[in-house]
Amino acid sequence: MAETIKAIIFDLNSTLVKSGDPEQRIIEEFNLDIYKEKVELVFCGKARNGSVKEFSGNLIKKLGIPASKANLQKMQGIIEKELKIVEPYPDAIPVLKALNARGFKLGLVSNSWGLAVEKLKKTSKIFDLFDAISFSHKTGKFKPNPASFKNCTRALGIKPFHAVMIGNSFKSDIVGAARVKMKSILLNRSRIPVEGLGPVPQIFGLKETGKAIEAAAKANLLQVGQPKVRKPNFRKKEPVSKQRQVRRRRRF
Repeated sequence: MAETIKAIIFDLNSTLVKSGDPEQRIIEEFNLDIYKEKVELVFCGKARNGSVKEFSGNLIKKLGIPASKANLQKMQGIIEKELKIVEPYPDAIPVLKALNARGFKLGLVSNSWGLAVEKLKKTSKIFDLFDAISFSHKTGKFKPNPASFKNCTRALGIKPFHAVMIGNSFKSDIVGAARVKMKSILLNRSRIPVEGLGPVPQIFGLKETGKAIEAAAKANLLQVGQPKVRKPNFRKKEPVSKQRQVRRRRRF
């Protein structure tokens, strides 16, 4: 049965806004032997806004990179280059305005880094189109953590099943949304095949959003997660006394 969709929630980076891959660049440039997710936790983690130099110094410290003038300059170069990429896609603002005109509430849930957000605030009015926003660098909550989605739906005044999530990441956006019983749409600008989508609609540009919302509302919810398996208890059971046996019989 199709749910009534009252709100559309978007991801930011590589969905509404052009973005590079700063986490991967940092790993490669500094030859770090760590998972990309760990770099993202630091890169998009809760922090106050500052200069590129301050942000770069903080990354170096938290990622365990040797503190030196050369490393600081290298990190600043990465950040400055990535910031130049950040700008809304041409189809982003027109689609957001069209959805708003149709009566949908608009939300934003993003694993975001503060410098990129500050640049967007200065160079565009994209954030003015949203009724609720949840940034990881403000809340400390990261997708696919259910709290990041619930923060947004709570601010919108709706239940998660009355919203559709649109994003480019299967793990962060699609799986994360399913964990709170929220329908979703995968935005696949690269057109690279994605496994495990199941009933989730897929679009290749934001202009396809309108029809995809209807399809998402009618689709079954993506099933995620594994059932918890109880570990066997290998402790030896104490012998039950005759008195306790009598008590058990009386209970039943």
